[in-house]
Amino acid sequence: MHIGILVGFLNGLISWQVNLTAIHRGVYSSRRMAFMIGMGAVCADFIFMAMAFAGVNHLLQLPNWRFLCRVVGGITLLFLSIALFFQSRKVDSFNRFDKKNLGNSFLIGFFIVLGKPVLIAFWAGGASLLLGYFPELHIFLIRLFFYAGFVVGSAVWFFILARLIVKRIRGFDEKIISTGLRIICAALLIVGILMLMGYLQPA
Repeated sequence: MHIGILVGFLNGLISWQVNLTAIHRGVYSSRRMAFMIGMGAVCADFIFMAMAFAGVNHLLQLPNWRFLCRVVGGITLLFLSIALFFQSRKVDSFNRFDKKNLGNSFLIGFFIVLGKPVLIAFWAGGASLLLGYFPELHIFLIRLFFYAGFVVGSAVWFFILARLIVKRIRGFDEKIISTGLRIICAALLIVGILMLMGYLQPA
């Protein structure tokens, strides 16, 4: 399980699109919403990882699958960046949230990752590496413990992001925060446009 925790933590750490979106939502809305964005991404990552362990990465060879995921990912980033850019600029209470916003935040993280089907290939390589070094993962029960550790490790990272990193960023000067978060919106917008135009594969 400890291997799963490490893998989950590192996977969350390098998920830059999810992290930037979570930071933006955490600064301008609620840190709980930032955490839920991360957990939505974890759910989609878990699906890709389970598919890779099951040996179904051949889905990547289906052009319609890749096209659909690219469109979903591109549209998600495009509309998300626009919505974040035009939302309220007031950095207010950490408690401004409701259940609907938490659910929407979860779906945002989920669709950001779902739009990157090449992650199946990433997890296929990772699964081969893990099975080579830890052959006990061939045992289904032990693999379940690995999956549980992955979720725990990812949750730990996004908890740190939402509770500590976002809190530190909120302490910055308002102009610095505004400039930084507009840069985040611009980066997400550019990536979304490139994905829709086919110049950037959803990796």
